[in-house]
This record gives sequence, C-alpha cells and structure tokens, in this order.
Amino acid sequence: RHRSRLPRRKEVSTVAATVLPPPSIACARLTVQWDRMAVEGVPEKIDKLYLHDLAEGTQYQYRQTYRSLDLTTDDDRPTPRLRELVSADQADRPRLFGKIMSEQYPDLTGLPPDAAWDDFFGVLRDHYNVTSEMQQRKTLTFFVHAADYTGLQISPSLQPAKRGPGSRKRRESPQT
Repeated sequence: RHRSRLPRRKEVSTVAATVLPPPSIACARLTVQWDRMAVEGVPEKIDKLYLHDLAEGTQYQYRQTYRSLDLTTDDDRPTPRLRELVSADQADRPRLFGKIMSEQYPDLTGLPPDAAWDDFFGVLRDHYNVTSEMQQRKTLTFFVHAADYTGLQISPSLQPAKRGPGSRKRRESPQT
C-alpha cells in the first residue's frame, strides 16, 4: 500500500471562529448576481457550477464574499439572509444590503466622518489581517461602491485611488 509522504492533516478546531475579511470584489457584479437569482431562483449552492462564467480564482473570491457577508454557509449553501435579499424588490435591496454591511463590518461602517485612508487600512490590518496594499485598495473600492449603492454615510476622504497608467505600452498606429 502506498503511503503519502505528506504529514497527516491536523483537525481544525471549530472553537475559534475565523473572521473573514471584507469583500474585495466588484460590488456591481455582486448586485448583478442577485438580479440573476431573483429571476432564476436562489440556487442550492453558490459553487463553481453556479459561478461558471467566472475564472476559478474569481469564483473563490465570490464564494468568500458570500460567506463573509453571511449570505452563504461554509459549504456554500444560501442563508435566509441571502433569500431575503434576493426576494426584496429592487428599491429595498440597497437598504437590506446596507444593514448587512453594518452588521458584518461595524468597525468599518462606524468609522468617524473624518476618517482617512490610514484609519480604514488600519482596521483592515488590525481586525482582519489584510496586510497587502493591493487587497486593502480593492477592499476600499468595494466598500466605497457598496456605500454608494446602499446610501451608507462614509467619510468623503474614503475614495478609491484613481487608476494610474498601467505597465502596458500603447500601440503606436502605423504611419501611412
């Protein structure tokens, strides 16, 4: 019988709850998925099959987002909260999502009106162990767009950075 050389997997303690970081995906794409669910029905699982139109890494990010917002369970099954959100009419959905954001991330939604980037990034680093600058910026972008969608009041200083020029060089048009 072949034995693996890998160490045995240790049992993970279920006593210490894992705190999932806030989302860092495109907020608009998330709301489009809720619209899809409103038409097609909430699936039994938000898994790779349901997210088939997304790249594999992006699927993982969306599944983590649903978990972090308490919209799915650890095994990707919809929670009553997701069903309530999807079944709400278009006008009420932003209010419900704002309530979810406030409940899941009170330390971010409760920042003072004069909060700066450093305050936001400090919470991400200290409470959620988000240390990557890129991840912090993506989370800030999600948060700002979610606040715009839901009407949550946030500091005017908390705005995503303008996208700078990329590393790709522009193609020069052929001279005729």
